[in-house]
Amino acid sequence: MKFATDKVDHGYLPSYLNIAAQLGAAGRVCEVGVWHGGSMHMWQSLFPAGLVCGVDADPAAQWPPGTIRIVSPQDDAELPEILGKHARGWDLIVDDASHDGPLTRATFDLLWPLVRPGGFYVIEDWMIGLPSWPQYGTGMLETAQGLLTLLERDSDVEDITFRYGLAVLRKKGRLNG
Repeated sequence: MKFATDKVDHGYLPSYLNIAAQLGAAGRVCEVGVWHGGSMHMWQSLFPAGLVCGVDADPAAQWPPGTIRIVSPQDDAELPEILGKHARGWDLIVDDASHDGPLTRATFDLLWPLVRPGGFYVIEDWMIGLPSWPQYGTGMLETAQGLLTLLERDSDVEDITFRYGLAVLRKKGRLNG
């Protein structure tokens, strides 16, 4: 499989192939941060019987045909309601938008409740907070580290997997159709 997205260059594809295998072809996917639409094409390929939605603050972003187009800031308090009009819960939500730690956390806080039991929430590119990326601040790294506090006994977070640049959170519960 060849996709025109930086998700391949960053080494994220194996994680997404694993998630897609667990969710099945009819997965409901929402990505925050559309940009040129390359990853939207990837989601369409990985979830051919599913629903693919993209959220971007820039109306000039490029949504491929067959995807849901939502123009909105990622921290808009109305975003959960807007997304709820398209699906009763999402199997996968991916934040590939601002790469700003506090804004990324605000988006997580807004959208995590929309993830279905057994579903996933992914934060991309937290590695820009590492010393090897000196042009960025440490906000994304601090946000990624702060996710660990979500693993409390009574939390609805089943597990968190970290790899270079990718934080994958899984919600407790079972996937259901």
